[in-house]
Amino acid sequence: MTILEIILLIILLDLLIAIGFVLYRLQHMPKRRSAPQPKPQAKAPAKPEHIPAPAAARPAAAPTHAPTESEAEEAARKAAGKQAKNLAAAHLKTILTADDVWLRNVELTVHGRPAEFDNVILNRNGIFILEIKSYLGLLSGEAEDYEWTQTKMTAGGKAFEKMVKNPIPQVQRKIILLEDFLKANGFHLWVNGYAYLLQKNGPVVHPVLLTSFDEIDRQLHSEHTQHLGPSQIEAIADLLQPNEQ
Repeated sequence: MTILEIILLIILLDLLIAIGFVLYRLQHMPKRRSAPQPKPQAKAPAKPEHIPAPAAARPAAAPTHAPTESEAEEAARKAAGKQAKNLAAAHLKTILTADDVWLRNVELTVHGRPAEFDNVILNRNGIFILEIKSYLGLLSGEAEDYEWTQTKMTAGGKAFEKMVKNPIPQVQRKIILLEDFLKANGFHLWVNGYAYLLQKNGPVVHPVLLTSFDEIDRQLHSEHTQHLGPSQIEAIADLLQPNEQ
């Protein structure tokens, strides 16, 4: 046997030994245990869903309103306003002359609609409308506004607001109505108109707004370009208030 054959034989024997050792280990290797599977647990019965009971309905909150006058305060205000107008009328009477014709609470129908005038005064200087207003508190607004804001205090000391008519456009409108009424009855004359605020609290300065009885006196008794004769004054007075003549 040659040396080469001996070497190949030795290598073959080593391979056989190695294969046998591997087979032995595989046969005697401990088997790996699989992890125990958890037993299925019975499901607990589902709890009924909790539905909260509806909350008791809360009473609706009372709406908040700005303070307003009570009925007693409103009645007292109207009574005070009427008394103030009566005092103003008494004062007005003191500045009128024997030549002045003073018509109070004139009620007419113009263009099919009623129209009222607090005071109409006739004299040789012309025809004058005078509206007397009693607005307590603070007035705010502009000359061209249809209404002004009146701010007053309640008996409880709370301020409240209300809207009142602006006397400026009110007088201007009454001037047109009276002129139209006179024209429809044959008198082509112009009319002068003014408003007097008893509390002198007008928010604007305007030719229509008079601030004192001295101003009223000047407007009534100053010379104007228009002059009325006694017969005209009598005829117009009879037309405006026939029951008073």
